[in-house]
Amino acid sequence: MKMNLKNSLIILGIMILLLVVPNLVNATVAYTREIPSNDGSITLNLTGLTLDETISYSYALTTKGSTPETWHSLVNYTNNTANITLSASTKDIVNVLKVTDRGSLYIKNNSDDSYIVNALEVNLKLPYLQAGAYDKLTNSYSFNTKLYGSIGDNYYSNLNTYIQSQKITDATFINKFLDIKNNNKSITSLESNLPSVPTSGYSKTQQVSYSTVSDGLYIIWVKRSGNDCKDVYSAVIHDGLPEATTVSQYIKDANAPKVKEIKVISPNSGTYKTSQTVKIRVYFTEKITGTSVPTLKIKFGESAERSITNGTIKDDYIEYSYNIQAGDNGQLATVSLTGGAVKNASGIDAELSCPIISGNTIKANTEGTENNNTDNQDKNNDNTNKDDNKQDSNTDNKQDNNNSNNSNNNQNNNSSKDDTVAGGKIPQTGTTITLGALIVSILGIGIVAFKKYNNLRDIK
Repeated sequence: MKMNLKNSLIILGIMILLLVVPNLVNATVAYTREIPSNDGSITLNLTGLTLDETISYSYALTTKGSTPETWHSLVNYTNNTANITLSASTKDIVNVLKVTDRGSLYIKNNSDDSYIVNALEVNLKLPYLQAGAYDKLTNSYSFNTKLYGSIGDNYYSNLNTYIQSQKITDATFINKFLDIKNNNKSITSLESNLPSVPTSGYSKTQQVSYSTVSDGLYIIWVKRSGNDCKDVYSAVIHDGLPEATTVSQYIKDANAPKVKEIKVISPNSGTYKTSQTVKIRVYFTEKITGTSVPTLKIKFGESAERSITNGTIKDDYIEYSYNIQAGDNGQLATVSLTGGAVKNASGIDAELSCPIISGNTIKANTEGTENNNTDNQDKNNDNTNKDDNKQDSNTDNKQDNNNSNNSNNNQNNNSSKDDTVAGGKIPQTGTTITLGALIVSILGIGIVAFKKYNNLRDIK
């Protein structure tokens, strides 16, 4: 029994070593990747190694969980770095590259076959974006060119290419693209911002019409597939509007903030004199920002048009102030809303329009105007209402008197019709009898219960 326990502990220790040692060997090793060409090759730049430049080393690549069989000489290395190109033209390497996105890398000392790197997991996934662009051929982009279309060619025995185009309407993505476009940055920096790669919806064709991708920013997705290999996807960022410099030029008005209403918020409805202030708000369908506000044109009646440019952007509206002038006469109306640089948070330009003004109804300098926001017409209406109320009150009093007289007449008529009806309340004889019977019953039950209790007590 002791021997069995000892053997079990030894076996357990060996298993732990088998699990831990590879991780200890790889503990400090890190790497970065480069894609030197479109054939599917990947260069790994390793750091954190412990090598001896007087000794030769070899490397191997396998699928995860497999044992290395073919080794290649490690050429470019120092005491703690190494550069390995996993070439898509090398048979045993391409057999791994074409079937998986995660492989295992080994480096061994040729003198004693000890592992310097033991099953280090490496990323074999090809990037979606690479430098370059499609050629424009006969008013179309050809996917037969050796720029993007060839990616992973060496992986396949029978090559199939499928494509689809996706219009970009995400303002955040477009803003990042514009930064790259305007500052001559590498398009590959957009890799992490790409939408999820579509796995369906591809058509088996090798060309896409230029006219179908000429009204905005597009991703042209390319799917490469073949016998006994993984699917390889790549993406082309196509700028269908090369002269465009703003998000709004790529995204049409459907996504732009719009004017919801134009409203007078103060003063109250009425007629006002020269120098008094009217505040007007232009409400939008979402929050807005801007470096300059549109010009709001208004007029009073048939008076001259007035331009207001003193608007202030606040949340989802712009607030304007206007002081009534001597020449303003009549009811306030909107004329136009133009210009400015108003956008939403994503940078999409607002779509301006000028609906009919709503809110408080404001008139300026009409006949009979007093100093303090007073509309004489409103006063007359109040007096008329008071007279109407008095007349209604008199009518109601007369009606109440008539109703009272009618009530008295009806009462007299009823009395004269039936002299046999007695006045006062009817005696509640039924209720009194029932109550008395209930009391008698309770007393009887109590007496019987008391007698039985005495009898039982005597038995004890």
